[in-house]
Amino acid sequence: MLARKAGVVLLAVTLTNPYLQCVGASLWFLAATALQVRFTPYTKPLFNRLETASLVTTLLTAVVSTALLQYNVGVTSA
Repeated sequence: MLARKAGVVLLAVTLTNPYLQCVGASLWFLAATALQVRFTPYTKPLFNRLETASLVTTLLTAVVSTALLQYNVGVTSA
């Protein structure tokens, strides 16, 4: 979980283009979701389901943000 959070911070700090940030976040959360589903690190099934739901929601948010970024008039580099 800490590596996932550190990766998000690294994406935000190292990339200046908002489109690349959104695409990178989408790929990052897709990988995190796949790892969560594959390894199910928590002992209680409820915790694994909650973490998976949280990751899927975050992934969908990043994908929708990527799609809607084209309508952001204030961002010139998008």
